[in-house]
Amino acid sequence: MFAFLSGVGNIEFRNLVLTRKAEYLAAPSRDVKGRIANEVVDAVRNRGGRFVKKLNAKQLEEKGYKKDMNVYELADESTVLEKGKRVCIVYCCVYCLIYIFMFT
Repeated sequence: MFAFLSGVGNIEFRNLVLTRKAEYLAAPSRDVKGRIANEVVDAVRNRGGRFVKKLNAKQLEEKGYKKDMNVYELADESTVLEKGKRVCIVYCCVYCLIYIFMFT
Protein backbone atom coordinates (compact mmCIF):
# COMPACT_ATOMS: atom_id res chain seq x y z
CA MET A 1 0.00 0.00 0.00
CA PHE A 2 1.21 3.52 -0.72
CA ALA A 3 2.47 5.40 2.33
CA PHE A 4 0.21 8.37 1.63
CA LEU A 5 -2.80 6.05 1.86
CA SER A 6 -1.80 4.25 5.03
CA GLY A 7 -0.61 7.18 7.13
CA VAL A 8 -2.58 7.73 10.33
CA GLY A 9 -3.47 11.30 9.41
CA ASN A 10 -4.66 10.31 5.94
CA ILE A 11 -6.80 7.51 7.37
CA GLU A 12 -8.36 9.92 9.88
CA PHE A 13 -8.95 12.45 7.09
CA ARG A 14 -10.74 9.86 4.94
CA ASN A 15 -12.81 8.69 7.91
CA LEU A 16 -13.79 12.28 8.66
CA VAL A 17 -14.85 12.72 5.04
CA LEU A 18 -16.92 9.55 5.23
CA THR A 19 -18.78 10.87 8.28
CA ARG A 20 -19.86 13.88 6.19
CA LYS A 21 -20.60 11.91 2.99
CA ALA A 22 -24.41 11.81 3.32
CA GLU A 23 -24.58 15.51 4.11
CA TYR A 24 -22.31 16.30 1.17
CA LEU A 25 -24.39 14.23 -1.25
CA ALA A 26 -27.59 15.87 -0.05
CA ALA A 27 -26.20 19.40 -0.23
CA PRO A 28 -28.45 21.57 -2.40
CA SER A 29 -25.69 23.75 -3.87
CA ARG A 30 -21.99 24.06 -4.54
CA ASP A 31 -21.82 26.70 -1.80
CA VAL A 32 -23.06 24.23 0.79
CA LYS A 33 -20.66 21.56 -0.49
CA GLY A 34 -17.83 24.09 -0.21
CA ARG A 35 -18.85 24.86 3.38
CA ILE A 36 -18.74 21.15 4.22
CA ALA A 37 -15.28 20.84 2.69
CA ASN A 38 -14.16 23.88 4.73
CA GLU A 39 -15.49 22.27 7.89
CA VAL A 40 -13.59 19.06 7.13
CA VAL A 41 -10.37 21.05 6.63
CA ASP A 42 -10.99 22.98 9.87
CA ALA A 43 -11.60 19.73 11.77
CA VAL A 44 -8.28 18.32 10.53
CA ARG A 45 -6.45 21.47 11.57
CA ASN A 46 -8.17 21.53 14.98
CA ARG A 47 -6.75 18.04 15.57
CA GLY A 48 -3.26 19.29 14.76
CA GLY A 49 -3.29 17.98 11.18
CA ARG A 50 -1.62 19.67 8.24
CA PHE A 51 -2.05 19.48 4.49
CA VAL A 52 1.02 19.03 2.33
CA LYS A 53 1.70 18.83 -1.37
CA LYS A 54 4.44 17.02 -3.21
CA LEU A 55 6.87 19.18 -5.14
CA ASN A 56 7.10 18.51 -8.86
CA ALA A 57 10.42 18.16 -10.74
CA LYS A 58 10.60 21.86 -11.61
CA GLN A 59 9.93 22.92 -8.02
CA LEU A 60 12.55 20.45 -6.75
CA GLU A 61 15.14 21.91 -9.10
CA GLU A 62 14.24 25.49 -8.14
CA LYS A 63 14.72 24.65 -4.45
CA GLY A 64 17.98 22.77 -4.99
CA TYR A 65 16.75 19.20 -4.50
CA LYS A 66 17.51 16.23 -6.73
CA LYS A 67 14.73 15.50 -9.23
CA ASP A 68 14.14 11.97 -7.96
CA MET A 69 13.49 12.99 -4.35
CA ASN A 70 10.08 12.97 -2.65
CA VAL A 71 9.80 16.38 -1.02
CA TYR A 72 6.63 17.86 0.44
CA GLU A 73 5.76 21.32 1.66
CA LEU A 74 2.79 22.82 3.42
CA ALA A 75 -0.01 23.40 0.94
CA ASP A 76 -1.44 26.88 0.40
CA GLU A 77 -5.04 27.61 1.36
CA SER A 78 -6.55 27.20 -2.12
CA THR A 79 -4.81 23.82 -2.54
CA VAL A 80 -6.07 22.68 0.85
CA LEU A 81 -9.67 23.59 0.10
CA GLU A 82 -9.48 21.97 -3.33
CA LYS A 83 -8.06 18.81 -1.76
CA GLY A 84 -10.94 18.76 0.75
CA LYS A 85 -13.52 19.14 -2.01
CA ARG A 86 -11.85 16.56 -4.24
CA VAL A 87 -11.74 13.96 -1.48
CA CYS A 88 -15.41 14.55 -0.69
CA ILE A 89 -16.31 14.09 -4.35
CA VAL A 90 -14.06 11.09 -4.93
CA TYR A 91 -15.18 9.25 -1.82
CA CYS A 92 -18.83 9.85 -2.57
CA CYS A 93 -18.40 8.62 -6.15
CA VAL A 94 -16.27 5.59 -5.24
CA TYR A 95 -18.73 4.39 -2.64
CA CYS A 96 -21.64 4.89 -5.03
CA LEU A 97 -19.81 2.86 -7.70
CA ILE A 98 -19.01 0.07 -5.25
CA TYR A 99 -22.65 -0.05 -4.20
CA ILE A 100 -23.84 -0.15 -7.79
CA PHE A 101 -21.33 -2.88 -8.69
CA MET A 102 -22.20 -5.03 -5.68
CA PHE A 103 -25.96 -4.75 -5.82
CA THR A 104 -26.81 -4.70 -9.53
